[in-house]
Amino acid sequence: MKILQFVIIILLAGCTFEKGSVSSQPGAINAKKMSVSFGKTVKTGTPKKLIKCNQYCSINLLKKTNKEDFNYLAFENFGFRGIGRCRGHALLTQKLIYLAQFDATAGCDLDQLECVQTYREGINKILHFKTHTFKGFSNMYEFSEHPKIAPILRGIVAGTSSRFRAGNGKIENQTYKTPQLNTFYEIKSRVERGEMPYVGVQGLLTGAHAVLAYKVAHVGSHSVLCVKDPNYSSGTAQICEHYFYIVDDEVYFKRADKDSDKMTYFSLTSDEDKRVVKYKSALKAQCLRESKAAKLCK
Repeated sequence: MKILQFVIIILLAGCTFEKGSVSSQPGAINAKKMSVSFGKTVKTGTPKKLIKCNQYCSINLLKKTNKEDFNYLAFENFGFRGIGRCRGHALLTQKLIYLAQFDATAGCDLDQLECVQTYREGINKILHFKTHTFKGFSNMYEFSEHPKIAPILRGIVAGTSSRFRAGNGKIENQTYKTPQLNTFYEIKSRVERGEMPYVGVQGLLTGAHAVLAYKVAHVGSHSVLCVKDPNYSSGTAQICEHYFYIVDDEVYFKRADKDSDKMTYFSLTSDEDKRVVKYKSALKAQCLRESKAAKLCK
């Protein structure tokens, strides 16, 4: 029996961050509301026979999450004890996109300690792979920009270790010319299923880093993988500002404000597979609760 050998991933321990960078702080943001809705419009007339809720919630709920627009952290990756925190930044972004919903209707007064504690408890639910709705905010950017919320989120990022134990991520199709190409097309397949893979990378310009792939698009003649980069917060709606692409069987990373960088390391890890299972479970549990309460299923 083949024994899966786990390794300590230390490549990202020196995660690159950019000193002196300051996130944009725009004034009014005309952002779209980030939400996951399980309701369906039913025409009036003959009562429709309800299906079982387990069947009703068997759809791919990962695809229903909004991964673009202002759904990213307002603050950029930063150094903590001399090490960049791209891993913590990327994982917090991933959890908030999948599990947090935002409702712009008035929330409690964040100048009150009890209110801050309420939001802290909601954030803690997200960290433990449970869904939660945050009132008073339209999107993740607005939420993470608030002076009472930002320190809580930054503390979570700083407290996430860059050293972690994991094996190689599962690659379904390993028939391409190189391991990097196998990984590129595996990521593409996952993104098309609604996933947002955490990808470990390294390059001469990029350094040791981690990003989130979230969309397949076309730039010129290239089919690209759009990514969220913890080192970049523009204050504008994100629509494929950064991406991976292939030239001559090599994977390159293009960030909006930098030249293209050839990847010398490009990898998925097994802990990503485990997180996806937890996201699916949390979203299905939410769907079951809400659809049953709305009498959309039985």
